[in-house]
Order: sequence, then C-alpha cells, then structure tokens
Amino acid sequence: MFNLYLYLKQENLSSKPYKKACLGLFTLSMFGIFLLLLVIVPTQKANSQNLELTTAKPITQKWLLGKTYTYQFSLSASQYVEIELDEKNPDETLLETMKVTDPDGKLIADTDGFASFTSEKAGNYKVEIKAKDEMDESEKSKKSSTEYTVKLSTSELSTVKMEYPLVGKKTFQDYEARFYGKDDEGGFELLKSNSRIYLQKGGRFWVGEEEFNNEEAKENNLVDMGRDITGDKEPDLVVQEATGEDCCRTVYVYQISKEFKRLATIYVGDQAEVSFEDLNGDGLVDLSVTDDTFSSWQVEEVSAPVPSVILNFRDGSFHLALDLMRESAPNLADLKAEADKARDSGWDESLLEEAPWTQMVYLVYSGHPGLAWTFLEMAWPSAVENSDVAKADFLADFQKQLAKSPYWSELKTISILSKPPVRVGYIDKTGQTTIEPQYKTITEFDEELAPILLDGKYGYINTSGKLVIKPQFADAGNFSEGLAVVGVEVKDNVLYGYIDKTGNIVIKPQFADAKAFSEGLAAVGNMVKDNILYGYIDKTGKILIKAQFVDAENFSEGLAAIGVEEKETTQYGYIDKSGKVIIKPQYDEAKNFSEGLAAVGLEEEDETYSYGYIDKTGKAVIKLQYDEAENFSEGLAVVQIEGKYGFIDKTGKLVITNQYEEAETFANGLALVLVKDKYGYIDKTGKLVIDPQYVEAKSFVDELALVKVKDKYGYIDKTGKTVIKPQFDEACDFHKGFAPILSYNH
Repeated sequence: MFNLYLYLKQENLSSKPYKKACLGLFTLSMFGIFLLLLVIVPTQKANSQNLELTTAKPITQKWLLGKTYTYQFSLSASQYVEIELDEKNPDETLLETMKVTDPDGKLIADTDGFASFTSEKAGNYKVEIKAKDEMDESEKSKKSSTEYTVKLSTSELSTVKMEYPLVGKKTFQDYEARFYGKDDEGGFELLKSNSRIYLQKGGRFWVGEEEFNNEEAKENNLVDMGRDITGDKEPDLVVQEATGEDCCRTVYVYQISKEFKRLATIYVGDQAEVSFEDLNGDGLVDLSVTDDTFSSWQVEEVSAPVPSVILNFRDGSFHLALDLMRESAPNLADLKAEADKARDSGWDESLLEEAPWTQMVYLVYSGHPGLAWTFLEMAWPSAVENSDVAKADFLADFQKQLAKSPYWSELKTISILSKPPVRVGYIDKTGQTTIEPQYKTITEFDEELAPILLDGKYGYINTSGKLVIKPQFADAGNFSEGLAVVGVEVKDNVLYGYIDKTGNIVIKPQFADAKAFSEGLAAVGNMVKDNILYGYIDKTGKILIKAQFVDAENFSEGLAAIGVEEKETTQYGYIDKSGKVIIKPQYDEAKNFSEGLAAVGLEEEDETYSYGYIDKTGKAVIKLQYDEAENFSEGLAVVQIEGKYGFIDKTGKLVITNQYEEAETFANGLALVLVKDKYGYIDKTGKLVIDPQYVEAKSFVDELALVKVKDKYGYIDKTGKTVIKPQFDEACDFHKGFAPILSYNH
C-alpha cells in the first residue's frame, strides 16, 4: 500500500481514513514502536564537524537522522586506500550514502559503505557519511543500527596483492587495464609501461560497455579503450563497476595520454542502466544513465519511476545535456487516461502496476513541470480526507525527494518548481485568450462543453468560460453524442453514469467503469468476482451486450475491439453492434478500425511484437511484419521497420521509406517527423515542406501545429508561418477551435 496516509495530519488520525489509499493507519502498537525508535535513533540535527581520520584508530559515531558526518585525511600521491563503514550488522541500515572527494573537491567514490581507490596527488581528502533523513514505514518495524565505525587503511601501491583471478585485459599504447573477479567481487588495475599506476577493488569491473563473459554487452564500440569521449583530443578509458545484478553501478572516466588522471566518477545507483551513444551526431559520446532518486520512494510492491538523464563532457566535467533530455509533451488524451487510471485506483498499489506519480517524474525530467502538477490534480484520489492539506504535504515531500537527485542543480533549470501549481486557460485560433488561466486540470471542449475541477469536484464550463453545470462529481469525462460520463461517490466507491448537457443524470451511476458513447453504444464495466467485465449499453441505459469482456473499446466503423481471458493472457478480437463475434479473439493487441483496416499485433517468443493489418472480415491484408504500426489516416499508415519509421499504403507498399527517428500519422495533409533530433513536416510524397527545426512539435490539428521555440510554445500554419507567437509556458493541441494553455505561478 502506498504511504499516502502519511500526508494526513496527525490531529486527524481519528477521522475516517481514506477508503482505499489509507488502509492500515497506525494502530496503537505500531505508534508505540515508532516512538521507541525515535528514542533509539535521535532525529535532531547536529552541527556539522570535520574529524581527522587516520589509519591508527577507527572512529565510532552515534547515528543522527538527517546528519552528514565529514572526515578528512591526508594522503601522499600513489597510495592505495580503503575506507570501510561498519554498522554492527543491523536489520536495517541508516546509511544513505558515503562519498569520498579528492583535494580539489572532485568525487572519487559514492558507495554504500566501502570505498577503494588510488590517490593521484598529495593533499587532504574527505569522506562524507550521510544518514537517512527519516525511516520509511517498513524500516520502522525493524531493528536499526545506533552507531557505525569508519576505518581507514592505506598501503604502498606496489605492495598490494590482488586476491582475485584475472578475467580479462585491454591494452592501448603503453597502457594495460587488467580486470579481476570472482562472483560479485573483484578489482581493476592500470599499468603504464608495465608498472602499476592505479588499483581499485570492490565489485565487478569492466571496460566501457564490454562486460567480460557477457556477449550481449559487446556490441557498442563507442567507448573502446583509447577513444576520446570528452572532445579534448586525448585518449580516454571508461570503466564500469557493478556491486550487484541491478544495483549498483558506477562509471569511471580516466584520461590515458602522457598524463594519467581521473576525469569523472558517475554513480548510477539502483536499477542501474548505462548506455553510450552519439545522440546528436557530433562525433562525441553521450552518456545515458538512470537516476534512482525515486526508485524506492513510498512504494513497496509496484514499479517506481527510474528516469534516465543524458550527460556529456564540457568544461572539465560531465553535465546534463538538457537539449537532448527535452521531449515533446504527451498527447492530452493519453495523459488524462493515465491520470484516470491512477485516480480510479485510489492509489492502491494492488490495483496498479506502477507508482501513481510515475508520470509526474517523467514529465519533470523531460522538461514539462507544469504538466506534472496538472497530472497530479487529475490523478489525486477524490475521496481523501483533508484533500487539499494532504495534497500539499505530498507535493512538499515530492519536491524534497526531487532535490535529492544528484543532477538537481541542473535539472531544475528545465523544471520550474518554486511554485508548483499552474493554471489552465484557453485560446482561440487567433491567439486571443478566451478564458483566462484559472483552472487546475487540462481538458478539451467537446460539443462546446469542457469538464473542470473546482474545490475537489468536477463541473462543466462553456467556451466563454461560464460555469453551466456546477461542480458536483467525483469524476467527469467529455461529452460525446450528447452524453458525458460522470462519477459519483457511493459509500466506499465511485460509480459511473451519464448526464446530458443540462447536467441531468439520464443513466444513473451504477457501473464500476464507463466509456464515452460512440456510434450509439458505450462500453460499461461491472465488478464480477473482483474483476471488471465489460458490456455495452444504449443511450437509454439498456444493456444490449452483456458484460463478458475483460477489455472493450469504442465502436468504430461498426466494429469494436474486445478482449477475452485465455490461458492467463488477454486475446483480442472484434464484435458487431449485436454482440456477435465477427473476428475471433486471437491477437495480443488490436486497434480500432480506420479507413477499413485495423492494426493488430502478436507477441513473439522474444517478447517483441509483430504488427500488420486486417480487414473487417478478419483477413490479414498486410501481413504481420512491422515492429510498430499505427492506424491508417489519409490513406497512409506509420510503420516501424528496423528501428526507423516510414509510411505504407493500403496494399502494404512502402511509399515513404523508413528513415525517420520518429513519425506521426498524417493530419491535415502533413506528417510530423524527427530528423537528427529536430522536428519538421513532410507531405504525402515524403517531401519536407517545413524543415526540421523544432526541439518539440505536435501534429497539425485544425490546420495549426504546436511548436516550441526558445522554451516557449506557439503555433504555426501549414506553410511553417508562425501565426500565434511562442509565449506560453505549456500548451496543447487545438481541438474544435480551442487550445488549453498553461501558466506557471512564477
């Protein structure tokens, strides 16, 4: 269960807890354990102090939560050093990190209690030992350490023996790198002209991406020993160290020219992934690593967000490549669908596959903080007691966790977080503001009405901003065919029904899930033995197709994709409006019909997918052969072949070759494509009609396309002319004449 209940105020513990997310509030006995731990592990901050660390005597120190202990020690050049922290074998460690820096303040090691290295120069080195700020709920019930001992040992470099067998070696000119190891332990040494100049011990070591005894990791030669990866025209050596299968990874970069020196230590951390690529074609290596800041934050049983950052070498060290990290904003419909899924779960991890704030993290790291906070407004569970206070507390903790990222000092420049709340307004196609920014959620106008969130409840406004249906619903969707889905709190649950444009309930809330009407029918779900099964109703609420499917999509061109459970997997087929199965369930993925064809996919043994197209009889008119495939639009469909995107016609002929890094479906006669990390637009012959020049861009909608220029969003027409100048912090596509725009509280 997520620790959402931590955001309820202590004085309200006796009040009714949030139904789903707050199960398991502290019992008296748990509260007693917590108080006991507070006595054992002091939480008050102590004044920072530098202690002299010597080889003569280890230092024993009492733990204080949130405290950073700093030790300094003197070394001469070319000494082999080991620093070890011992916590007396507790059930739960209080160590957050142990960092070692050289006399210039440059990071040497970032470890979980053991550091090994060779000193390059004489001077004063430092060890910083950081205690956790607090213990999470799982840790409070365990016996935690009360003190630790830190020990320093040094040796002459030439006298240190390597106790592990040799597993591999690499050479470049007069340098030789040797790697030793057994199981998850090992060492690395570097020789120059047959004399040892560097030694380090710890986990498994290897050069570049070529982990010894791992054939799959030997494909990329961008970081071979001796390759210049920093752009200074000097040969370099990249070494990786792993201290576990997934945790933790460290990347070391050394210069191996006439002079040997350490250039960088990059700690990757939990669920580590490291890759080296030339992402922008400049001939230099860009380093992509995961940031584990949120890898275990507030979750127990579901996946947590582990975003990647991109680094390149400039001004003597590695920095974030912010231009390469920025990504186009997600589609509004997709973002809302993710928010709805999180909100409907009540943030109950038994109903989710990932943490409900996962999208928030990825939006922040890709340069869309405004959308991150708006996502929270849409995803926040409606039934939380003291909702505004709880949400404010969550935001404060979320920001506090963000600030723990080792990259935060640079990351925050693309993620304005000083005042997280944003406000949403609307503009028309002339760029005029029709509704001033004032709302917390992003929605679109359909049938001249849009759902908005006010004081924790949903209502509807018209295109002039007038409130026409007062806020009263726990959830609300867009109008379609004269009706809109709304959610109403009933006892411990939210049930769904439908209203008309006057706000009158025409189909009473009774369903566990409900989707918009399409072609006169709507998919609705009922709970059956702890699972939701879907059927279809008409506009009077009459059940026309009984609940029997584990998944059900809207009708399109007379058919609807449905999913059935078969041998613990979901297989998709299609039904008509009478409920008759027209195409039997047989696919692992199936999309709606468009222009007479539907994209379908099958999962292969290697867990990849192959996609093709079927007609309304179920005949495979274009065989399953593509890595990805989108629906047909304006006679063409986007497909991915060997990692690149192109376009096919309805015969399956590749009419625009697979050459693009990204591509979207045709809309208003043009298609968005990505060429060398810049977005532009092509026509149906494949001709570039708007040159690739934008770091972010969206497809044309209502004859206008959203683009980003110098950190602001604006709109262009089909000639590439700017018709609404870039001026918005965030913005969305036009939809039926209006576009949502976001304004930060700077």
